[in-house]
Amino acid sequence: MARGRRYDRKHRYRLRGLKFIRFLLLVTLAVLLVILLVRCVRRPDGADTLSPAAQPTQAVDISAPTVPAPSPTPVPAAPDPTPELTPVPTPEPTPVPEDVLQDATLPVYSSADTREKVIAITVDDCFQADALKGMLDVCEKYDAKITIFPIGKNLSLSPVAQQIVRAHKMGMEIENHTFNHTKLHILSDEDMAAEIYNVETAISQVLGVRYRVHFLRTLGGDNRHDPRTHAYMARLGYLGMAHWSVIGTEASLKDIESALAPGAVYLFHANPEDCQHLKDFIPYAVKKGYRLVTMNQLFGLPENEIADLPPQGSDYYAVPSPGRYIGYLTHTLKSGVTSYDVFLLQKRLLELGYLQYSKPTGFYGKTTEQAVHYFQYQHGFPKTGKADETTLAALYASDTPRINQATINKMEADLGIAYRDYSRR
Repeated sequence: MARGRRYDRKHRYRLRGLKFIRFLLLVTLAVLLVILLVRCVRRPDGADTLSPAAQPTQAVDISAPTVPAPSPTPVPAAPDPTPELTPVPTPEPTPVPEDVLQDATLPVYSSADTREKVIAITVDDCFQADALKGMLDVCEKYDAKITIFPIGKNLSLSPVAQQIVRAHKMGMEIENHTFNHTKLHILSDEDMAAEIYNVETAISQVLGVRYRVHFLRTLGGDNRHDPRTHAYMARLGYLGMAHWSVIGTEASLKDIESALAPGAVYLFHANPEDCQHLKDFIPYAVKKGYRLVTMNQLFGLPENEIADLPPQGSDYYAVPSPGRYIGYLTHTLKSGVTSYDVFLLQKRLLELGYLQYSKPTGFYGKTTEQAVHYFQYQHGFPKTGKADETTLAALYASDTPRINQATINKMEADLGIAYRDYSRR
């Protein structure tokens, strides 16, 4: 009996557990169905989709029209005013007065950069017509061209003039070696201009045509970089300063031949010794496969221009004015320079008592360098010995005083050198 009651209780508990499990299963199925339905009706973009009937409607009062309240129109903030740019005028170059000789730097031709077997032989002075004739004879035999730099005054010699005419007809080049064979860097502006220009008119008169010179060669080539000379040459239309790479004069034939190289410029003079050298050297160079050409040809420049000779008394024969030269106030000078600027510098140092030369030379050597050094010391400038623009401005100032004994004594004490001993060297 008791066993039967225990069995009934267990049976009832089991039934209750089964009902509970069945309830949980039904709830779970219901939840799954709801989830599936929600996913089926969801929009592609993730928003839920409702049918028109299911969408909520908004009641509208039709008794009076609804006027939407105007939304405030945004007022854009006033932009910051763009500042007006004041145009900056382009500075115009300061005009150079016509009477001022403007700076110019022409090329200095001493050798050509080439691998071709070509050289230029140049012949200077032309004092001796027979020597020049012998040189032209050997050139004619070997089809060689040379460039001749006659001294202007020698063109008045009839035998020399005849050979110059012959040379021109043979295709030789005639250039300028100054009129009196003097140093241009110690001459006044007017004398320098005459030394250059009068050679051009002399050549023209000998040839019977207006002959345009391209090159100038100065005495010894010393002042080939002189700014004043270059400036005047540029005013006349010159193409450059002629120099050389090999000196044939007073050299042995062996040295002349050993210096043979593409692009070389040889310097000879119209004298018997150099004439003989050319009679030996030209055949040697030709045998080695070299062509002998003019300066214009070596450096790829045009031939000298020719026009009708102006009549006597025309402006052509008047020396063009060089104008006022003021470059000496700005060109820095240093040891080793030969120029008109140095000539003026030494002249001023003499006036102020810093040099004891009898006359200026135009060469910036050790003595000039030390004089500039003393001047810089006295004026509180860096003691470089170079005449820079600051030093030159003080040197050429009208109120610059002469050196005095008190200054000399102080310099000797400070620098440890006897000034008078130095200044006389």
